[in-house]
Amino acid sequence: MHKRLVIRVLVPTLVLALVATSCGGGSEEPAATTAPAKQSVLETTTTAAPTTTAAPTTTAAPTTTAAPTTTAAPTTTVPPLCAENETRTATALAGMNPMADTPSELAATMKATGDYVTWLADELPAELQPNATFLLEFGGLLAAVFVGYDDFWDAFPEIVARNDDFEALSAYGFNNEHDDFDPGLAAEPIMAFLNGECGMGSAKVFDGVGQALEILEQVFGDDDTGDGDDDDDGYDDPFGEGGEDFVQPEYEGDLPDAPEGFCASLQQQALYAFADLLPLLGQMEGDEEPGVDALASLFTGMDPIYGWLVENVPAEMTADAEEVRSQIAGMAEMLSAIDPETATDEEIMGAIFMALLGGMGEDMEDVTLAGLRLDTFLSRGCDVPMGEGPLAILEVVGGDDTVEPPPTTEPPPPTTTVDPLIDALRVPDDYATIQEAVDAAEPGDLVLIGPGTYHEAVIVETDGIVIRGTDRNAVVIDGEHERENGFIVFSNGVAIENLTTHSHTSNGVFFTGDYGTDFIVDGYRASYVTAYNNGLYGIYAFNATNGLIEHSYGSGHPDSAFYIGQCNPCNAVIRNVVAENNALGYSGTNASGNLVIQDSEWRGNRIGMVPNTLDGEELAPQGDIVIVGNYVHDNGNEDTPRKSADWDIGFGGGIVIAGGNDNLIMRNLVTDNSFAGIALAVFIDENLWLAERNTVKDNVVSGSVHDLFLMVWDPPAGPLGNCFSGNTFETSIPADIETVAPCAGEAVAFTDNGAPNFGEFEVTDHTTMPAPPDQPTMSGAETEKARRAGPPPAVNLDAIGVPVPGDIPDTIGRANWADPGVEVRVTPGMVAGEEWTGRIAGAGWPAGETVYLIPCAGPYEAFDFALCDFLNLTAMIADDDGNISTDVITIPTDPEGGCALVGTNGPDLVADTGDEVGAIVCYEPAGG
Repeated sequence: MHKRLVIRVLVPTLVLALVATSCGGGSEEPAATTAPAKQSVLETTTTAAPTTTAAPTTTAAPTTTAAPTTTAAPTTTVPPLCAENETRTATALAGMNPMADTPSELAATMKATGDYVTWLADELPAELQPNATFLLEFGGLLAAVFVGYDDFWDAFPEIVARNDDFEALSAYGFNNEHDDFDPGLAAEPIMAFLNGECGMGSAKVFDGVGQALEILEQVFGDDDTGDGDDDDDGYDDPFGEGGEDFVQPEYEGDLPDAPEGFCASLQQQALYAFADLLPLLGQMEGDEEPGVDALASLFTGMDPIYGWLVENVPAEMTADAEEVRSQIAGMAEMLSAIDPETATDEEIMGAIFMALLGGMGEDMEDVTLAGLRLDTFLSRGCDVPMGEGPLAILEVVGGDDTVEPPPTTEPPPPTTTVDPLIDALRVPDDYATIQEAVDAAEPGDLVLIGPGTYHEAVIVETDGIVIRGTDRNAVVIDGEHERENGFIVFSNGVAIENLTTHSHTSNGVFFTGDYGTDFIVDGYRASYVTAYNNGLYGIYAFNATNGLIEHSYGSGHPDSAFYIGQCNPCNAVIRNVVAENNALGYSGTNASGNLVIQDSEWRGNRIGMVPNTLDGEELAPQGDIVIVGNYVHDNGNEDTPRKSADWDIGFGGGIVIAGGNDNLIMRNLVTDNSFAGIALAVFIDENLWLAERNTVKDNVVSGSVHDLFLMVWDPPAGPLGNCFSGNTFETSIPADIETVAPCAGEAVAFTDNGAPNFGEFEVTDHTTMPAPPDQPTMSGAETEKARRAGPPPAVNLDAIGVPVPGDIPDTIGRANWADPGVEVRVTPGMVAGEEWTGRIAGAGWPAGETVYLIPCAGPYEAFDFALCDFLNLTAMIADDDGNISTDVITIPTDPEGGCALVGTNGPDLVADTGDEVGAIVCYEPAGG
């Protein structure tokens, strides 16, 4: 999944030289008719070229379904191939325009040619089929570049965007003396075959497309000098003003050697510049005009490199560096002075190319001595390419691996023999009990618990510490049904990670503010925690805000596995959890405001999820949460414990809003719950609490007595602002619920109101519930530094779809290595060792900043910056809401697992200065 990123802005010059060979050019001798397989190309640009129905596959010749059948039987004296070729040729020529003078006409001509070659590929001898595949690839790329455009120069950004695809064609082996691919070398053997089989003139399609492609010579090609010579050396200057082949001589005098470490530091500076300039290159690709303003900014952005050179070259080169720096500033000023509204296309593009070539004038006469000396110094000392202008310096980012890339987030611990957690408070090595280590901890400390069963009830009263087990399934806090809580946390910013807590009389993990004061816990996290068979709740947050519960499991509780209550705003996220065999999977009494429950599974409970309003806690009524992307199924399980009969009326419910308001329930998969799939209902406590203004949309619900359920106190008053739309369902009460209570349009009164599920339901003692199977342990448990709990990640709701059972779930960046408030999502999740197609999305990023995604080889446990491919990065711009997203992309994945380093350079646009925001998201190795 690694490839070298080549900065080549002069793509039209390259491409047109190759196109020229298909217009009658090419070498005297035909190329070999076999070629290596084409390498896969990952296109990461966010401005995709228009799709075309003609684009062929890259691995094999397409099928013949697009070609018309023959209209007349051939005579017995004409070979079947030749008869069919005559018909196919006539069809192709009818769709072609050899005199094409617009990009769209040329694209249509390439489409017709592609259909013809698609048929022909199956008729050719095996040794010529690679030739046909190459021509299909080449023609498909040209069609994709030019389709939909009225002017050839408007397609310039598309050519730039597809640079890697064009360059990859060289892998087929049809290359000329310049080692660039040559379509003529692929076409000539096919033409010779047709003419030999069917007589001269049987390759008319190739003649026609060659004539059509001459329009590119007219638009972009080198001007005739008038001396009677063709002047075509295969490297045309689009404006007829550049030097032959753009070859720059080297300075022949003596120059100093590059100081030790100079090239590595230059490479690092180039890496910084490349990361900062990439958004400007993206603007250049996407602008309606050729991007003069973006290019002016591009050259302004080059100044830091030249400023660094001024400070770091040997003393005898300082004056040269200063002069070249001044030249670069002059180029930026020259571009800034161009008015795209009044300048001609040729003037605009001429100025652009002149600037990109480093200010070179006709026949190279205007290259200053300073520039020549500096270029030669950099070329000799650091292998910077000669003659490609200032952007050539960026090519050193593809050099050796001696440079430390600019970190975009606090790096994970290095994979060395040095213990990265040498300062951890270890149990039982340093402290006999967890409580002793917690009492000794100071803010920022990590309490690291080794394997064993601990009979404790731990009280935490120190802010900002992390309590972590080395193995989720082997570090067990056992309450023996005697001790009250596995952990009770009265402090801010505390995280509990990677352990199991069970058989306590109340809760497995309890984050709580002070009942008697106004103290509210600020910051809590439970990650990779298994909680089972506790007397009330598994993981319980009360009077607390800024929380995250993730990658956790709860079963066997007589109340709920996961509970968030009495908070407004809660500012919390529950994600990637599993709740089964509980009275309630989730309960949230009077929990309101910025609470998202996402990407989790709620199965086999008495009730799946119950946000609710009760008088026994403050901050009633409940409201304003989001339930999205959850799989809620098979709830209505009598073989579970319960605390009381209060919730029996909701038995068999999947998602039940009991007296809550203004909640959003969307894109959940809710199946086979015994009574109701998604229910909005009144609830009677000391007061009557109505369910009002809740929205249920775009869910997939099936297999319940009532897939969608609405119960109001007074049906003639209508649905009280509750609405249903876009859901897939079979049954509802009231019937036709999306008409009775639409989200768009006028609601109506109804009579067939929902009713509670009265009945007697069996109850199981929680102390007899079975222990769950082992759960996935947290990677990096013995290498990750402690990170206190803070604000939860933002959630990009648009990136969350309806889950599909059996599919690989989305991979979501872990809290442990995400700066507070940011999230990254790989959707769908990846399977190690298989090709993946999907999107990268995220939320919570600084609005307007560029967010870079950099692939890194290997699993999280072996994360190492040296394994990150900083040259294969993808850039995204965070929108006004802080959301990021790529287009759909396809990449191979490594069987050993892989990660993505995601982050910004901060408002100062300089990496590693402390103002960056970042995260790491990984997928597991095959079989891991």
